[in-house]
Amino acid sequence: MTAANAPISARRARFPKLLRIFEPSAPAVPLTDPTAIRASYPRWQRRDLISSIIGYAVFYFVRKNLSIAMPLMERDLGISKSGLGLFLTLHGVLYGVSKFANGFFGDRCNARAFMVVGLVASAVMNICFGLGSSVVTLGIVWMLNGWFQGMGFPPCARLMTHWFPPKDFATKFSIWNTSHSLGAGLILVLCGSILAPISWRACFLVPAAIALV
Repeated sequence: MTAANAPISARRARFPKLLRIFEPSAPAVPLTDPTAIRASYPRWQRRDLISSIIGYAVFYFVRKNLSIAMPLMERDLGISKSGLGLFLTLHGVLYGVSKFANGFFGDRCNARAFMVVGLVASAVMNICFGLGSSVVTLGIVWMLNGWFQGMGFPPCARLMTHWFPPKDFATKFSIWNTSHSLGAGLILVLCGSILAPISWRACFLVPAAIALV
């Protein structure tokens, strides 16, 4: 018996105990009634598209907020522009590595759990960042945030390819790509117009609360 044909319980048992939350769900009972398939399949397609658009847009809430808060942090904490730029550079490097590595891991996981854990972890990093003041602490936290941010795209891509056939995939993925602009635009308005005048810390704490919800 090959690994691909092994029982689901055997394949799930390969996950270490600490990573058991990422185990793939047990297979659902297949539908055989064409009427039931036609009634439920489009609904699940819409559900997947809308939820992944919203989920990935919110990843931007806890990633793009730093660039908006930087001028206020420079004034209040005395952090130089080069120091803040280093935050963004290291964050970007680790984000790229994470996106690559988690592409392999995400293909073998429960996509829903994988995406949720990444978003929750990014929210926690934003809370820690919003409450911190030490340059070293802020740098480490934002680097970790870069890693967790890399857990957002792989499960979305996997869900999209699973739920949409090749003839519809390009159109639906183009629609999904609006999540980038949606998230970046909304966080710019939220932080730039509402939260930044209150406090730079609010630019991290409020988006983190939204991501947790």
